[in-house]
Order: sequence, then C-alpha cells, then structure tokens
Amino acid sequence: GGGGVAGGASVVTGDMNMNSAPPKRASPQPRREVDYYHNPTELFRWINYRRWDGAKARALSHPDECETWIVSRHSNDGRVLWRHLPIHLVCMQSGSVGGNGDKNG
Repeated sequence: GGGGVAGGASVVTGDMNMNSAPPKRASPQPRREVDYYHNPTELFRWINYRRWDGAKARALSHPDECETWIVSRHSNDGRVLWRHLPIHLVCMQSGSVGGNGDKNG
C-alpha cells in the first residue's frame, strides 16, 4: 500500500529529473519548416535521391537541417498532407540503403 508508493516515488522522482529537460524539444510546434516543392533543404534532396554519402556529409556540415521539417501541402486549400523530419524520410527509404551495394554481405 503506502510503503510501495513511497518506494516508487523515489524512483519516479529520479525518472522525472531525467525527463525534465526534453519538453523543450518535444514542442508541439515544429521549430522550422520548409515546403517540399518550393524550398526543400539540401539534406532532403540528398535523401530523396538516395545519395547517402552526400546526405551524411550535409547532415554533418549543416546539422540544423536534421531538425528542419519538410512539409507537403495540398495545392488547393493548403492543408498539410504530410510533415517529416529527414530521419523519417531515411527510414521510409531504408529498404534501399542495404540493397544498394552492401559490401558486407
């Protein structure tokens, strides 16, 4: 009963302290967005064309683009069709990563 709650409280308090910083990053509003058609980031272009070496180099030289959301909107009413971070796009194409000249297999 009460003893279990007290014991759990010290553990929860520790977890809460560990998790106190991330809410800044977990904001419901994206920090930066670019339009898929009009102004995609260079990192997005490298990923879109599955040019992994270029994407890696761009991510290292421009880490801000890793946090930039790519947004596609409906042409008539402007509603968001999809919104992805570059990592989401990489994951969607991950089947192609290992299939293109994997030298370890």
